[in-house]
Amino acid sequence: MTDNMARTLTIFLSTLLLLGAVQGSAFAFDMNGFKTGMSYTDVLTHLQEMNYKKIQEEGKSIHAYAADRLVNFNFCKQKLVGYQVEYEASSKNYIVLVDEYIKRFGTANKMSTDIRLKQLGQVSSLTMYWKSEDDSYQISYTVFPTNDNLNLYVESKNSCW
Repeated sequence: MTDNMARTLTIFLSTLLLLGAVQGSAFAFDMNGFKTGMSYTDVLTHLQEMNYKKIQEEGKSIHAYAADRLVNFNFCKQKLVGYQVEYEASSKNYIVLVDEYIKRFGTANKMSTDIRLKQLGQVSSLTMYWKSEDDSYQISYTVFPTNDNLNLYVESKNSCW
């Protein structure tokens, strides 16, 4: 068994254990003070208040860098509808994040895996999905040959896509 396969198996088994966790109540899209429907200007102001060092505006998106992570914001008609954060990829961080969402929303509505062979080696991913009112939440852990990636995506129902 390769190291990538062993890590993927460990993450998968940990996820299965967490699926039995206590169910909690649903929350609205409010991620660290960034709320569904916030204006583009309000998001920029909040980022500055939170001392993000590097803030880039690109079309209908804002990319903000903190010391340890990248956060992306997507807008529809100048209102916040999407939030993505990259976490330090580790089994521990994945388990803590999944546990938090199981406690908030209950068992995931859907779970998917994907294993692909790329030119540089195997790429494996495990993704869990939750739905709450008009918001969808997705936690994805991807194992690449040279590094891992842990992302949280939140998106509100909108008329732009």
